Amino acid sequence: MAPKQNLRVVIVGGSIAGLTLSHCLARHNIDFVLLEAREEIAPQEGASISIFPTACLSLEQLGVLDDILEQVEPLKPLYNWDSNGKLLAYTEVPAISQKRHGYPGAFLARQSILEILYKHLGDRQGAVLTGKKVIGVEHFDTHVAVHCADGSSFDGDLVVGADGVRSIVRQLMWSHMDSRGLQAEAREERDRMTCEYDCVFGISSPTPGLTTPDIHRTYARGWSTIVVAGKDKAYWFLFTKLDRKYKGHEIPRFNHDEIDKHLAPYMNIPVTNTVPFFEVYNRREVCNWLALEEVLYKNWCIDRFVIIGDAAHKMAPNSGHGGNTAVETSVSLSNSIASMLEKHPEIHTKDINDSLKNWQEARNPRVTQIWQTAAEVVRLETTTSFKHRIIQHFLPILIALVQNKGSAYAVAAERIDCLPLPPRSFTGTMPYNCQENLGQVIQEKFWKRVLWGLPLFGLMCIGACTVGTTILNIRPHAEALLEHGFWTASTGEIFSIHKRIYKLRALDDIFQPVIMCFLPSITGTDSQSWTQMFSFIPEFGAVYAIWLLEGYRKVNSWPAVLFPIIMGQGAQLLSVAAFGPLYYFLQYLQLSLYETAPSNNREIDPTGTYTLLAALAAAHYIPSYASFLVPDLQDRQLWNAAWQIFPLTVPLLQLPLSLFLGSKLNPDATSVAARAENRKSSLVAIRVAYCSLAMISASGFVYARANAPVGSSMLDIFWPGVRGYALPGDASFEEGIARFMQYDQVSSMAAGFAWLGLRLRELRRSGVEFSWLGVVGVLVGITCVFGPGTAFLLGWGLKEELLHKLGA
Repeated sequence: MAPKQNLRVVIVGGSIAGLTLSHCLARHNIDFVLLEAREEIAPQEGASISIFPTACLSLEQLGVLDDILEQVEPLKPLYNWDSNGKLLAYTEVPAISQKRHGYPGAFLARQSILEILYKHLGDRQGAVLTGKKVIGVEHFDTHVAVHCADGSSFDGDLVVGADGVRSIVRQLMWSHMDSRGLQAEAREERDRMTCEYDCVFGISSPTPGLTTPDIHRTYARGWSTIVVAGKDKAYWFLFTKLDRKYKGHEIPRFNHDEIDKHLAPYMNIPVTNTVPFFEVYNRREVCNWLALEEVLYKNWCIDRFVIIGDAAHKMAPNSGHGGNTAVETSVSLSNSIASMLEKHPEIHTKDINDSLKNWQEARNPRVTQIWQTAAEVVRLETTTSFKHRIIQHFLPILIALVQNKGSAYAVAAERIDCLPLPPRSFTGTMPYNCQENLGQVIQEKFWKRVLWGLPLFGLMCIGACTVGTTILNIRPHAEALLEHGFWTASTGEIFSIHKRIYKLRALDDIFQPVIMCFLPSITGTDSQSWTQMFSFIPEFGAVYAIWLLEGYRKVNSWPAVLFPIIMGQGAQLLSVAAFGPLYYFLQYLQLSLYETAPSNNREIDPTGTYTLLAALAAAHYIPSYASFLVPDLQDRQLWNAAWQIFPLTVPLLQLPLSLFLGSKLNPDATSVAARAENRKSSLVAIRVAYCSLAMISASGFVYARANAPVGSSMLDIFWPGVRGYALPGDASFEEGIARFMQYDQVSSMAAGFAWLGLRLRELRRSGVEFSWLGVVGVLVGITCVFGPGTAFLLGWGLKEELLHKLGA
């Protein structure tokens, strides 16, 4: 794109942010000059940098990514250790990220990436000047004049501070704010930076026990380590907590000569279960010791001043997002400048100021989220509080959540507007979303989500208490039956409770009491309970299918897929009234609309949907209906036993079907058009799923109601009463179990509708329009006529339709 006037940008600082901005401006055909204070553009200071898919996209657009990847071994395994060398969690987050987004994780020396960025400037290298230490900036109505210590001066239309955490441009911008009458704002900015940690980092030669391309992170109280076994190098960091929180000018600087003294207490700490820190440190080639400043400034720009990278948002390095965020900020700034030039034939200070303010407003929410994540990671790894110690025990689950958040960041990465997207950006299962309008989807703070989810937690407590009390009241009857070993139906037929159905002693021992609890309903001994359970059991299977489909979204990793299976079988064994609300509560906290809104995140593989329906029919619907309808009552007991394990048999049956049909139903898509077709196929499969499941659920409810005992109302059949758990002293085993099943259905379905309401609320606050009164009215009507299961399934279908429209 050719600018409409000759605008010139003066970049101060040959950092990753500064060199990336130089590339971007060159691609936009915008003039620039870069001033670097040091005598060389890429000095070796022991620093290293991680490259994530968020930065890979724009780096490939610039044509530098291949050179970067030639110097690295793509990262794959990630080991998390405690201070005693015990494994906390193992994951392949980098490998999963590459599969999702098409780009590998990389780790290399900061010097190397600076050399590559500089080399690829080609004939624009002449605009990069070293030995130019900036000491002043004069701001005029028409331009800025940047003065250097050697007496040289450079004029431009705006000055960009890419000169790091101790930015001179930022200080000069604050002075300009003072002159504009913004002394209070400038004073607040000067006091904003804090420091609670320091870091010794370096590069070592290959170390025995460290295998390329492994990543090792050690968590401890007051310190932590990161060691990356790279290509022919080991990159390492030792973080320690300072004695207090320092602010602004108090932040310490450290003497390089005292590194050995500082590290002496840490020489034997484990960086893996077999490698102590001294093995890595003794092989060091270069190292350094710095304070870790943390700051996210409110003002990135004013008039013709602007700051980027660490000068604007310095974050803790543990998460690895600092350099990647700097790349993205540089890309977004270049896009903003180019857009400004297109809109304004003549550039005035007000035009620049307005454009830059709009740029910061648009960029700030994403940077804030990443910065906050980085701050939390360093505190988690150094076990700053009791909360962090508890969290470390849940790392295997939480890593999946962090992975999903990282994927949400990746698919929304900044791109260079004037350059096409590289083909590789479409090769992952969750590629970059360049055409979706998701601007209104704002990530809600976790504590707010916890508050909104508390009703689900409350329903779990109520469900557990009601069914728990009911079971306690009939426990003597149940224990007597188990001791006797037989139960007698109303027909006089005798059932062996201890029949070896599964032929596996452990399985029989676990499920025999559970199957016993279903005998009164499936045999028709309690005809009213037969009606309720004939509706509820198939209904629960459909709800479980929704749980599985939610886990199959592409944003999820394997723990999220296993989660509903564990919760489903737990509900079977104990109580849906307790496990249902618990599932909804945890699932709501685990995955927000911010993560699922991008189409490639929310998409569910059609293969998974269709094979789930087939597996559900074979492992759930056939045995569940057979357990109520086959003529032989003894056979009903066998069919019920087959149904009891359906949360396990459904996915086990589905797996081979998916492997066989996967390539036929969901071919690889590497183009935009093919991926759009896949998204359409995914939505069609979802429609088939919720419509077919709703029809089955509705049919079961209508049939059960038509065969209800004469004189029984719907309230008698389905509603246990507010204090129904307080059974009379002479209540029978059959009466108690019937009440238990009623509570199971009411509590679990209430939690399902509450969860559905929370998901619809997310969509509503993101700009999706619908009538709450209309939705609630329709679902209540469907519940009365076709049952709560049908209403829940169609409500979930509505959520999916609205979710699909969100990015359209």
